[in-house]
Amino acid sequence: GKSRIEGRKLMKCLDDFQVAHRHPFGVKIKFGTQVDISPPHFVLFTNRHKGVLPTYVQAIRNELSQKFDLGGIFFRVTLKSETRSK
Repeated sequence: GKSRIEGRKLMKCLDDFQVAHRHPFGVKIKFGTQVDISPPHFVLFTNRHKGVLPTYVQAIRNELSQKFDLGGIFFRVTLKSETRSK
């Protein structure tokens, strides 16, 4: 739990998760990154973060925990809206 997860592995995990578990309100994770390692902290950028079901965030946490062997380790997941300049 003291190392950074490679960005492409994190994105593959998130992409696979979204294929298997579509959010009922159309929320999509566009990008994810690990911003800290102690404790691990993941920031996920979405098309919108309002309306994200707590059960969906918990399912993401479970997926990250299982895929990256984070069982028993406290880690944070933060959702942010993706912002683009026009």
